[in-house]
Amino acid sequence: MSTNMNSSSTLVRVTNLSPGTDPIVFYNDILPFDLQDSVSEIEMVLGRYYGRIFRSTSTMYVFMDSHDSAQRAVQELDGLEWGKSHLCMPMTLKIVPLTEAPGAAALKRLSDFLAIQKSMPDSKTVRFDNIPSAHKSKVVRELFDESTFALYIDEDVPNDTEKSSNDWIKYIQDGDELLVRFVDVDSAKNIVLEYNGTYYKNETIYATCVDDKALDDIVEEREQAKLNNTTAKLFIGAVKPGASTEDVRKMFAPHVPKDIQMQPGKSFAFVFMHEDAAAKFMAAYPNGKKHGGWNYRVKYANDKKGGKGKRVPAASVGEFMATPASGPIDTETYGGYSSIPVKVEAPVKKVALPKPAPAPAPVQGPVMVRVNGLAYAATEDQVRKVFENAKFQVEEVVLHNSIASDIHAVVKLASHEEAERALSVLNGRKILKRKIEVVKAT
Repeated sequence: MSTNMNSSSTLVRVTNLSPGTDPIVFYNDILPFDLQDSVSEIEMVLGRYYGRIFRSTSTMYVFMDSHDSAQRAVQELDGLEWGKSHLCMPMTLKIVPLTEAPGAAALKRLSDFLAIQKSMPDSKTVRFDNIPSAHKSKVVRELFDESTFALYIDEDVPNDTEKSSNDWIKYIQDGDELLVRFVDVDSAKNIVLEYNGTYYKNETIYATCVDDKALDDIVEEREQAKLNNTTAKLFIGAVKPGASTEDVRKMFAPHVPKDIQMQPGKSFAFVFMHEDAAAKFMAAYPNGKKHGGWNYRVKYANDKKGGKGKRVPAASVGEFMATPASGPIDTETYGGYSSIPVKVEAPVKKVALPKPAPAPAPVQGPVMVRVNGLAYAATEDQVRKVFENAKFQVEEVVLHNSIASDIHAVVKLASHEEAERALSVLNGRKILKRKIEVVKAT
């Protein structure tokens, strides 16, 4: 009976998908492009327990528009290994009766993802979910710098260059929610379109445009601080052991310090904030604020009794730096501080050294560079695009993927100067989310 039902069913069950895989990842990254239009819905439930990393795999129920489409999906994907490194495992596809669909028991649905994405407001603020890192703000900046939006250079725009997160991201709030304010609506929407539903480090990232009101007050406070140079200097006498300046910065949230200065090996810190923000913080936490299991006691730096101190201009970077003495300094022995006498070496008799051989003439004509670290799925067009986005004139790209442990490409550039520029500019860029290494071909 079930065999007859399966012979006409349009429901495909997919098991053994890597932990963290969501319906949108299966739809975008796994399902063949020409089958995507045949999908009406994908429902997800948790699968078997994956003991190696103490998480469950994902199971998808894929609703196709016809039995033929369902059969083709099984033929093309059954047994395919998909996932990240140690999580990679062969998936199993089987056509099952429609009655097996989870329905209300489904944890996630493709239609829900698409509905949320369609209803997003046109805003400059993006909420990121599921970024699996203790340094989420750093990851967001890296994602922006590696995005198509940042790397694209419009030849019709004079002096157009690659975009930097330092210029295009105005503020990042890493609290209960990771909220990022971009400079305009277009940059926010482009990042959402590129990364919403992306599989990254064994999780599905969600990027959602949200109402700008969520960050308006904080961003306005930052802008006012820029216009008003009046700054309060705060002092923290005991910083949590091992804490970084970023940890201290988060402790002051939602207020934003202009600068935090901590000396290596010392347990205290100086914090520079707009005086209004400092006053609000001190009023809210007169006895200190608990953050990360540590109570940070804060006072105005120039008032030992804890009263409001004088307003001071923001400190320069050199406030905690010693002034170097004039003349040569043995920085290896003394560290370069002017309070320590200069070490003077005994005079040494000068000996004429042979003249070095002249440097070889630069290579003329086309030069080959080698691109290492490519994924097996990388293509010659993807390699070419990375070079062309950085304004290189690429003459030829040859991909070598016959040896799984040594997948690389050889790129022919116009000159020795272009090859040198490629080595300095393109190292660390990503193709299919893998960092590449550019070296001279031998």
